[in-house]
Amino acid sequence: MNTKCSALINDYLKTMRESFSIFETEGGCHIVTPFAKPDGEAIEIAVYRTKVGRCRITDEFTTSDYLFLNGLNVESSRIMAEETTRLARLHGVTFLDSELFIETDE
Repeated sequence: MNTKCSALINDYLKTMRESFSIFETEGGCHIVTPFAKPDGEAIEIAVYRTKVGRCRITDEFTTSDYLFLNGLNVESSRIMAEETTRLARLHGVTFLDSELFIETDE
């Protein structure tokens, strides 16, 4: 049974790995995920090297923009901004000036 489960997990991970695409940009890359927003547009993540030699993984403001276009401005009130910051922090992500990002060593 354990071998079958391991094979299933490996097949799933292979399928997922093949479902992502990466394209180079100036100073980094974009990762196009197999996941989509409710409007069907693919979710993309940008990866850039910062000036201090760290790596920034960011949504490039797309989450906030998408929410705004659908009638929700998370920074329209102090309470919503604090709750968004708290939820982001809970998942190890920074929410600052409408951007969700993580900075890490390369």
